[in-house]
Amino acid sequence: AIVGILATVVTVSSSSARSQARDSQRKAEIQNVAAALEVYRATNKRYPDIPNRTGSWAILKTNLYPDYLSQWPEDPRGDANYVYEYISNDATLAPIGSYYAVDATLENVDERITAPQIVEGGNAQSNVFISGTFRSALGASSGKVKYRVAGR
Repeated sequence: AIVGILATVVTVSSSSARSQARDSQRKAEIQNVAAALEVYRATNKRYPDIPNRTGSWAILKTNLYPDYLSQWPEDPRGDANYVYEYISNDATLAPIGSYYAVDATLENVDERITAPQIVEGGNAQSNVFISGTFRSALGASSGKVKYRVAGR
């Protein structure tokens, strides 16, 4: 019985450590994409614009890979519940390509929220383009914690 209890504790601890490691990888990858976006902007005088200006990681890839990033990030878990997203601003906020935000969905729902004022929906508000962690309020992502890096 004691061995069983110890095995359970070790399994739970290692599972938590693995999910935290994957979240750290997600954050690092998003920061690398943000750095590539800054180089893209320095070259093109704006951030990439994509159709509907929201959500398309695949279309962002066509703008950045392989010219600005040598390796394109994919979620370490390969699970459709943990996605990366890209948002660029609407013309009502500023000229198109003036702002961006990249998100990663995190596994650790207890992650410290650092930017509760972030608004997910739309791309015509300046509080969409804030960096930090926040709790999603949209659809299938509702209640999940996301990490966002934004630029202006």
